[in-house]
Amino acid sequence: MFYDTVVTFADLLDEAQRVAGFLERQCGVRKGDRVLLFMQNSPQFVIAYYGILRANAVVVPINPMNLTREILRYAEDAGASTAIVSQELYTRIEPLLANSVIKSLIVAAYSDYLKRPTTLAVPDFIAAPRMDVSGPGVTLWRDMLASGLKPGP
Repeated sequence: MFYDTVVTFADLLDEAQRVAGFLERQCGVRKGDRVLLFMQNSPQFVIAYYGILRANAVVVPINPMNLTREILRYAEDAGASTAIVSQELYTRIEPLLANSVIKSLIVAAYSDYLKRPTTLAVPDFIAAPRMDVSGPGVTLWRDMLASGLKPGP
């Protein structure tokens, strides 16, 4: 449950499969590749985590408090060229895209999973509407899921 919105196991499985398919078919992720995962605890974190594993890749979780230089170190040490990031952290990883360390970047908005009214206090960065982030190598989470790509065996 995410702020009173239920994410079923069936939804998690379906979306993790679509993440894996996109990583393989659009981002060129292969068995053993490292994929950076840079976001707060959220449905997208869990879905991305399992999607990366389903693509036979290795999850490289990054603390959301890390700054650009620290993220660069993770990317270089891991040899990662693909990352999944939440929109409030995008400005910290965007320089790595600009200098081609990261070639494929999926950007998620937490608010995409606020599908039901809630009486809970939702932090501003969670409730923030989806930013229109675009550019070479950048894909919005919503568009990645909409592609409906399925992973290989």
